[in-house]
Amino acid sequence: MSWILSLFRHAWVRRLGLSVVLIAWFVAFQPWGGFADPDAFYHSTMAAIMLKQGLIHEFAWLDLTSFAQPFVNQHVLFHAALMPFVAVFGALPGGQIAAVVFALVFCAVFAWCLKVLKSPAPLFWTLVLATLPAMTARLSYGKASPLAVSLFMLGVTAVMAGLPLLAFIVSTLFVLTHAGWPLLLLTQGALIVGHALALWSIESVPVAKIIKDKTWLKGWLVFAASLAGTVLGIAVHPYRAQLWGFLKVQLFQVSIATPYDRVVMGNEWYGPAPIVLAGWLLPFVVALGVFTLGMLVARRSPNIMAMRYVVMISVPVVFIFALTLKSARFIEYLAPLITILVAQLFHQVDLQKTWKDTLDGMGVKRLGAVIGIVGTVLLVQRGVSLHESYVFRKSFDYYAGAMAAIRQEVKPGERLFHSDWSHMPLLWAQNQDIRYVAGLDPTFLLAQNPGLSDRYNDLTYGKATSTAYDVIVNEMHSSAVFVDRSRAKAFEEALKIDARFERVYEDEISAVYRIKKL
Repeated sequence: MSWILSLFRHAWVRRLGLSVVLIAWFVAFQPWGGFADPDAFYHSTMAAIMLKQGLIHEFAWLDLTSFAQPFVNQHVLFHAALMPFVAVFGALPGGQIAAVVFALVFCAVFAWCLKVLKSPAPLFWTLVLATLPAMTARLSYGKASPLAVSLFMLGVTAVMAGLPLLAFIVSTLFVLTHAGWPLLLLTQGALIVGHALALWSIESVPVAKIIKDKTWLKGWLVFAASLAGTVLGIAVHPYRAQLWGFLKVQLFQVSIATPYDRVVMGNEWYGPAPIVLAGWLLPFVVALGVFTLGMLVARRSPNIMAMRYVVMISVPVVFIFALTLKSARFIEYLAPLITILVAQLFHQVDLQKTWKDTLDGMGVKRLGAVIGIVGTVLLVQRGVSLHESYVFRKSFDYYAGAMAAIRQEVKPGERLFHSDWSHMPLLWAQNQDIRYVAGLDPTFLLAQNPGLSDRYNDLTYGKATSTAYDVIVNEMHSSAVFVDRSRAKAFEEALKIDARFERVYEDEISAVYRIKKL
């Protein structure tokens, strides 16, 4: 046993061990043969199309929506990164393998950020973050999250450590990878505010002298580098001419003024229940408990730089925590920031002395019981949360039977009416010869055709089923109707009783209806 412990004194052994654990973790979590998020079907299919055609500048498949008018591939660099995996393994399997690889890339980036910030035990905290249920899920969905959050954390680290060149490069890449790049600029601004608070509250720098502080001015230099990188990213963006029109919808109508009263959004855009959010952050609550104990029994002399980092990062933590209360998707940005905050706190305590004093005070059996209870709670919490992430899993051929019937009914260039906007990526992955009603986000249809969006939702959610023929045929000029039976029972009943619709296919999960010629 002693020789095994001695091995782990070597940094390369610890890194290798963490790598093996994380590879096994993300491989085990990935639902092979399917995706747990419908957007992943879009991303992998887009990468496959780009592999054959290069950049596309029209998205006629969703011509009724603002997504196509104008079309902007906000994930162009992410799709380019997917292309090698798609080329080797095929569109959808390649997307899954890439999801595992990109999750591991994020872990490596985050561990590096912790090292740059001189956080204690960077490998341990990376493991804590990567195995956080909500984080594991967000990193594994086959979306751009791992790359986006990697760039986000590099941008945060650039401000905290004073690295303007890194900030410039990261900002440029972020603009080309994900539409969430404005969040990085806001977070960097919040860090500069936090830096001023740290100088005033911890280092007793008078307010009048803060603006002359060299470290604070360097923060502004890094922020200026980020702005310059953002400008460059916009300038070289292949969709720069249409970028602002797209961002107006994506950032304001989808993210900020989310139209909950007009459309049913994807689950990630709703705030998590308090008990769910508490479960996501439970490991940090436990860590704070250990920290509090350490402060009582084994407090070290203050580490000024660590305390400065804690105050700095607390400001964006509060800001992004508020965003997470509104939309659960922001947990992928919140959790890494909290991890850095908690890790920096542990500079202030002697963990070895904490352990020894606690062991002496409680005894081996009592301390073992406490650790066992806490460990069991954490494991159960992880198991439940990870299981919930599989609820929306769809296999690659989930609608294969229905799509075979659709190919017989809908000619190339014609429109398929489908009973929910979220089904579009799955259908599109199997058939790019036809057009669809809505997809990727319901707000895109609402932004382009508000009245049509309302009638589409009223019909498919069973509020106004008498309008089926008018909406489907006269307004949307559809050639056939696809129904996912899990969500559209009232809608399908309206089709059944209308002689103008004839069912040509059905299975347990879906049905296809032909529109009779009058």
